[in-house]
Amino acid sequence: MEISKFNQSAVINSAKSAATKSTSPATEKSVITSESTPAKISHDFEVLSQAQQQLSSIAEVNLEKVAAVQQSIKGGSFSIDLEQIADAMSKQHGNK
Repeated sequence: MEISKFNQSAVINSAKSAATKSTSPATEKSVITSESTPAKISHDFEVLSQAQQQLSSIAEVNLEKVAAVQQSIKGGSFSIDLEQIADAMSKQHGNK
């Protein structure tokens, strides 16, 4: 989830709410929000925030795989097994 100016207040309010309900003083950290008031956020929220930053640095598309598929299409070796796809779809969504 990307934090933009639009949803920043909701995230801050959620963090404030979570901090007052479920954290102990040992796991809280004081931060300054855009409203210039200190807020307590839980350790879990801090971990999620760090994970979000790390995930944002990872490419959403594996360019190596894309290049390999492009090469196999150009080379004529790309094949599609429709039966295997249908079986996988049936397993995913259940047989009806």
